[in-house]
Amino acid sequence: MKPVRAAGLLAALACCGGLWAQDGAAPAYRTDAANPGAAWYQLRPLEFPPRDSAHAIAGTLVAADFIHRSGTFRAADGTLRDFAMLPYGTALYAGAEAELRDVPLGTSCVFHLHPDATGAFTRLAAMEDDFSAAVAQGTTWRLDAVHDGTLATTMRRAGADAGGAAFAVDAATRVWKGEA
Repeated sequence: MKPVRAAGLLAALACCGGLWAQDGAAPAYRTDAANPGAAWYQLRPLEFPPRDSAHAIAGTLVAADFIHRSGTFRAADGTLRDFAMLPYGTALYAGAEAELRDVPLGTSCVFHLHPDATGAFTRLAAMEDDFSAAVAQGTTWRLDAVHDGTLATTMRRAGADAGGAAFAVDAATRVWKGEA
């Protein structure tokens, strides 16, 4: 058998899996950022979905069944939504890859969902807590002061100040010193 070179294998995966749009063209399916009149991307057997093809919904994790890789979250509009993680589904918690059982109930997350056969967004491709989403966007907070259970901070994006925020402190609050 002839050995396969890694570059050829990556090219084959990219072509077969549809991971990258060709020529920078807009996708033919709807995304959160483009094509509001088009249909959402439909999952295909044995193919990874294109990057950013899932619908992002912010919410709070309220139930998790890590054996069956499923759960429920409360969306920002107050509705409860069930989800089932796809076989390749991932979870990010505190800036690192995690199992569903590692994410505490009550954690505020962004859920990246694909539609099921009925059109409901229940197929979870990825979930990330707010901290992980901020790290991915290059957002950090500088601690300026602590006053009576409140952290006064300055938000930084791409190394520049981008405004201030205050956070309440409780027993679950964690503060890291140094670079994230």
